[in-house]
Amino acid sequence: MICPICSTADATEKPTSRDARIIDCPQCGNFAISGRATALLNIESNFATERWKISAWVNEIKPELISSTELDTASKCAVPSLHTRADRMLRWIHTKFPPGMLFSLN
Repeated sequence: MICPICSTADATEKPTSRDARIIDCPQCGNFAISGRATALLNIESNFATERWKISAWVNEIKPELISSTELDTASKCAVPSLHTRADRMLRWIHTKFPPGMLFSLN
């Protein structure tokens, strides 16, 4: 299935009985999103152009439920500085490749 936030095709959806979808996306992470927020992502052009920012926000903040309020907050957040993004990348690499683990860039 396609992730409602970042449009990655590798996302999966878990069944739920509430008015929310539970998504597992390799880009955004695990999250629950309301039906209204999903609809807003599909029709609101200002959210569509900020998908990358919303995806990063969801992955970092990990909100319990993404509603229309969270979409608005995420789309208006400031872009992190280069230093902050580099630090986050190094932390991500550390989680994927613990010390002592060998990897190749080829």
